[in-house]
Amino acid sequence: VKSIKTKGGWHIRFTFTGSHQKRRHHVHLYECEGHCIFLSQVTEAGYAKKLSVNEMVHYTWARNRQVDLVEFLINGDGAIMGRAVHPLGNLQWEEFIYCAYTLAVETDTLEYLLRVEDRF
Repeated sequence: VKSIKTKGGWHIRFTFTGSHQKRRHHVHLYECEGHCIFLSQVTEAGYAKKLSVNEMVHYTWARNRQVDLVEFLINGDGAIMGRAVHPLGNLQWEEFIYCAYTLAVETDTLEYLLRVEDRF
């Protein structure tokens, strides 16, 4: 786990190592109306246009039922994104890192299932 400060704010890079490969995933952090917004990009812009409606439903809305904390959506650029939201008022360190880690794992898993190349 590594936190990185950029012009646009902070993000956390998670590195996952397994027996055959090393994968990385970034979780970007934002504050909005008293909430911490965790965002992670699964695919590049325009990727959703390659999917059928049934595939989009399967990889976004249907996956949303599997993990309560993380939701998948298609952004305005046509990229599949993962998102988690937590109120700032009672956000403890354990909850913060759990949200970020769970989002990184779930978005990296979907990226792998879609066979999207690891960008980082």
